[in-house]
Amino acid sequence: MSYDDVFYKITNEFRCQKHSLNTFVSLVDKIRSNINNMNQTQIQGALDSIIFVLRGSKLKEPLIWSRKNSEYFSGNIVVKSDKDKFLIDLKNKFELGNYSLIDIVSLVEFVRDYYDRLKEQRGNQVELLLRNVEVTLRDDIVVKDEMDFYKNGIMFACDIEDSLALGHHN
Repeated sequence: MSYDDVFYKITNEFRCQKHSLNTFVSLVDKIRSNINNMNQTQIQGALDSIIFVLRGSKLKEPLIWSRKNSEYFSGNIVVKSDKDKFLIDLKNKFELGNYSLIDIVSLVEFVRDYYDRLKEQRGNQVELLLRNVEVTLRDDIVVKDEMDFYKNGIMFACDIEDSLALGHHN
């Protein structure tokens, strides 16, 4: 099965503007499931779309979210060396329960920007990082502007499809 087939249902939901936050949860799940078979170019559009949605959302219950997810989120970050400054700082924030939705956005940006290197150095641990994003999308946010969210469906689909097509050539 090609990546186009794997992501077809998701991009079709975006094109038909029948998407919801659960569509983005499915998108993260598909990336996690295919982590070893995809490159940085292929995941670019999907992660850009996720970043866009996270920035246009707010937490339902920020204090409850940070308390209930603190241990789980920090456990999904494995620090390999003291050179992993971003991950060390983020893990500390999670452990202290002193983090926000901006930190989840930063995590997605980090994975997007360093995906190939992370995959090479950490293998399946990239999948763990994306679990934090998936949980947040699934359980803890609401979109601030639903009309904007739905009208951007075609943009989300195009970003994902373009990245997949470009990634086949890398």
